[in-house]
Amino acid sequence: MDVSSPDHAIDDALLSQRIHFITGEINSETIKYAMFWLLYAETSLAIGNPLTFVINSCGGSLYDAFGLIDMMRVSKHKIRTVGVGNIMSCAALILMTGARGYRMVSKNAGILSHQFSSGFEGKKHELDAHMKELDFCEKRLCQIIQECCSANMDHEKIKTTLLPPTDVWLQPQDLIDMGMADSMLTTLSWNNKLRKPKRTYARR
Repeated sequence: MDVSSPDHAIDDALLSQRIHFITGEINSETIKYAMFWLLYAETSLAIGNPLTFVINSCGGSLYDAFGLIDMMRVSKHKIRTVGVGNIMSCAALILMTGARGYRMVSKNAGILSHQFSSGFEGKKHELDAHMKELDFCEKRLCQIIQECCSANMDHEKIKTTLLPPTDVWLQPQDLIDMGMADSMLTTLSWNNKLRKPKRTYARR
């Protein structure tokens, strides 16, 4: 990466304001940088303004999302999540894992929830073992959603409402109504925490 490029300068400026983007497919490569940033914040940043993940993703690897979610949950920092554009599959899971009161969604976001899939192949005993793990995975998924949603969303309601056999498309207000987000995105100056650049004046 060219450290002198304008993009790199913007990335550094955003990170200095405690903002990190999660875009594209959720996989080990994209999540790696989010994990690096969380570890850096844990060891180098004082508790203060929330950390912010801006999420625009069509989803991807559920296990990589689980890994980031586990780190988010044990961070000493409050984590704000902002969903824009695509908030699909496990990207929606990451959005709802933000700190309560700090989860925002844009009014024109496309939101998709569905069952996870697996392309595992093998012998029967391997498939049997893999099916057991898929059952465990579904329980983990439902548990995370239940902990993030309203109190009236039990596992059965989650499976019928958010994880049925067919894809479920949601409106941003649906996320708020179900307790998976807290408010609509109305400003980019969250709580007026984004500092303006200091002006410099020539001295005579």
